[in-house]
Amino acid sequence: MSECDDMNGKRLRLILSTLLASVFTLAITYTIIVVPWLIDRRLKIFFPDLFYSNEPELMAEFVDHVRPIGYASFLLVVALIILGFVTNRKGMTSVGTMAFFLPTFASFAYSMFFMAGLGILRAVWLPLIDIYPEILRLGDIVYVPVLPILIPMAFFGPDPFILWLSVTLAGLVIFLLGIVSWFYAKFEGRGVIDFWAYRYSRHPQYLGFFVWSYGALLRALTHGIHIGEFNVLPSFPWVVSSLLVVCVALTEEIEMLRRHDERYKEYRAKTPFMLPLPVFISRAMTAPARRFLGVDFPTNKREIAYIFVIYCVTFVLLSIPFILIFP
Repeated sequence: MSECDDMNGKRLRLILSTLLASVFTLAITYTIIVVPWLIDRRLKIFFPDLFYSNEPELMAEFVDHVRPIGYASFLLVVALIILGFVTNRKGMTSVGTMAFFLPTFASFAYSMFFMAGLGILRAVWLPLIDIYPEILRLGDIVYVPVLPILIPMAFFGPDPFILWLSVTLAGLVIFLLGIVSWFYAKFEGRGVIDFWAYRYSRHPQYLGFFVWSYGALLRALTHGIHIGEFNVLPSFPWVVSSLLVVCVALTEEIEMLRRHDERYKEYRAKTPFMLPLPVFISRAMTAPARRFLGVDFPTNKREIAYIFVIYCVTFVLLSIPFILIFP
């Protein structure tokens, strides 16, 4: 094959990769920004917006009717996550993870009653809400990075809409770049992807998920869930979902090591896991896992499960004083 033909082939693969990734990303953009609003309008016909001061009996009656469905849904989500992890079926784990985070999108449409319209998805969280609504805030420490921006916004503007939309779109751009790189590598038949977006993150698509879902969480921050006397921010579901995605990524890395061994070890040694952070910050973030497991990277599913528990507990403990300071 001539050099000209090779260049044309690469150009064609790049165009196809970009087109496929763009269609996929545009579909996701529409799904997470426009679709929740449209669905909420429809669902409010069946799940109306009740008011705490005027209709508390109706609210209590409605929650009682929905509670069995909510508990069953919660158990199903947990079962999907665990079974998917145990049987190495990432699709099941991903579906369970998204189902647990999905009620966050109810915040895209404001309601007085926390289960009005799209808020009916929050039935999945009822087992946690029944224990104590502020359990949903046990990840509030994740808001710390944006406090220097949010506090001035609260006093001087602009509207927080700009912040959450910017973060969400940034996540989608990262996701798009990761998908383009992935498609291109598949067209070329590469086993280890180490170029373009993958030069800066071993999991750019998952990084894109973290960023755009964090944007959705910031949207919820400006439209909190009113449950009785509580104004609840669903940071704990975001923490759990994000840690589950990390676990899926770590599982994939074990598989990549099995397939490519030294080639993937070399790539892993020079490329950040998720975020291209300075080494000292990265080392500080991974210190709890290293101290507990005694290794830099988990080698089996049991160690990955330990990592999930370690970081989940860490986020909860760090969030408790944050909740006390910002009730």
